[in-house]
Amino acid sequence: LRRELRLADVRSRFVSGVSHELKTPLTAIRMFAETLQMGRSQDPRVQAEYLDTIVSECERLSRLVDDVLSFSKIEQGKKTYRFRPMHLAEVVQSAARTLRHSLAQQGFQLRVEAADGLPPLAADRDALEQAILNLLSNAAKFTEGGRVTLSASRQGEWLSFRVADTGIGMT
Repeated sequence: LRRELRLADVRSRFVSGVSHELKTPLTAIRMFAETLQMGRSQDPRVQAEYLDTIVSECERLSRLVDDVLSFSKIEQGKKTYRFRPMHLAEVVQSAARTLRHSLAQQGFQLRVEAADGLPPLAADRDALEQAILNLLSNAAKFTEGGRVTLSASRQGEWLSFRVADTGIGMT
């Protein structure tokens, strides 16, 4: 019974967290879309910025939905990974491109450092990029402005990526 109660509590907190995470980008999308619809800004640069924000927030919503679906598959033991040769530097650059605008809007400087000549590795590109995106999102969530650094390097036989920020850190 205790196990079931804990599971129900975890599910409840998960649903609450997901709901909150979904409302944030939806609110931003609606606010900027309504502002454009009402013609409150005639400046083309401001309009372009609003449209960039809408696109960025839509991408964020897509990532959140993908996270939930992926989590569900993992929980059910149905998640399959497709390992293919790839370059870590390309995955790091792609993740940075995905969040660069959103991080800039939140007051962050995103710095990307990918060492030259990294050899290819066999990995599931989507899963690896999702892990990097989650770390970048967490860095933004627990830091107020500042700098986020995403790096890829070789550590002996291993390739690694690292996300560092100017936040309070994790305990």
